[in-house]
Amino acid sequence: MIKAHEGTSLIGAIAEHAQFIKSIKIGNKAILRYLADDPAIDFKVKEQLYRLWRIDDWNDRTYMRINGFGTPDWTPHKDEAFTAPLEEIKKWQTPAWDIEKAD
Repeated sequence: MIKAHEGTSLIGAIAEHAQFIKSIKIGNKAILRYLADDPAIDFKVKEQLYRLWRIDDWNDRTYMRINGFGTPDWTPHKDEAFTAPLEEIKKWQTPAWDIEKAD
């Protein structure tokens, strides 16, 4: 989100997402170098995450999420989807939902 900084400057996006940056466990200088496209910075995923999706009544792709009550729900936004390791995702899968790798 910060790197794309659509509709705002990079500095504005950094300021808007400062709490997110502070929550990341690596040093903030590394984050800033990553945002500046420093090729020496390489992030690796520790564990592949997956999400569930399906096609809804309007032929749009929707994603499963867990609502505030802890029950399955759906969202059209993949960034709001429930993501988890494959073993956990399989626990939630039904014939209506397909599994895909999360970004």
